[in-house]
Amino acid sequence: MHLHAKPVSNSNGVQSGDDVMEVQDEMTSVDPICLKRKVTIPLVSAASTAVPIEAGIPKQFRKANSPLMDSGGTGARSNLFSSSFRDLVQQHRVHLAVILEPRISGVTADRVIRTLGFQGWVREDARGFVGGIWVLWHPDVLSVSVVQRCDQFLHVQVSPHGKPSFFLTAVYTSTSESRQSSLWPRLLFISERMQDPWLLMGDFNVTAFPEETQGGAGVQFNRLARFREWISDCHLTDLGFKGPRFTWFRGLIRRRLDRMLANDQWRARFDDASVFHLLRVKSDHRPLLLKKVADS
Repeated sequence: MHLHAKPVSNSNGVQSGDDVMEVQDEMTSVDPICLKRKVTIPLVSAASTAVPIEAGIPKQFRKANSPLMDSGGTGARSNLFSSSFRDLVQQHRVHLAVILEPRISGVTADRVIRTLGFQGWVREDARGFVGGIWVLWHPDVLSVSVVQRCDQFLHVQVSPHGKPSFFLTAVYTSTSESRQSSLWPRLLFISERMQDPWLLMGDFNVTAFPEETQGGAGVQFNRLARFREWISDCHLTDLGFKGPRFTWFRGLIRRRLDRMLANDQWRARFDDASVFHLLRVKSDHRPLLLKKVADS
């Protein structure tokens, strides 16, 4: 599971009216997208009848993307964030979660994490109010060890008890195009040496296709093409999603900034896993839930 803790600037409790309308009118199902270099593959959309269902990856490993929630400017520090997060974890029986943009660090972050119901965690601290990545897990279900880290990603090995391990990279990409450009080679370096199942998830702060943008300034086609080329060079597949198309909102601007990518080895092991876009709760980002259908 993957969530944002960054507050939304204008919220009155739960999702906005625009969000409710999108749930009603724009429910979609986008199949996994395998990007071949220099070939553009359009998004495939189909009507979807269900809002995201519960659970998440196998019973030994369930994972969820964190919601971005309004907390009066305090991010993950607020009581509202903690209670909403715990409710989400309980509802979907999450054993591993990623929280992005918590807006707190140091001992304050540790104190908040202890209230969230997870006994294991590792964090990359926010720089002031910018960035920050937390990975939380239940040690009685799985273990997590850090392999590599920087301010834009946490690369860990996840070992569900009694099951083979795999690698997970939780990503919070800078909004700066120059800093993004410095991140892509580092992740490409990991991909070139990766022999095991590998999953990347998080806020990439860039879209892959024009259809993933609504409103705002014109689409930067070169930037989209570079992102698609990077996905292809890393031999990754976009896992697609079920539910409303967009994951980030600001006024009338909407983007699909959050996504999950995986290599062929991960997809072969978890071949019935699906990504669900959940309802926003006082946040400008949606939570993402990774679910294994067989566990429904």
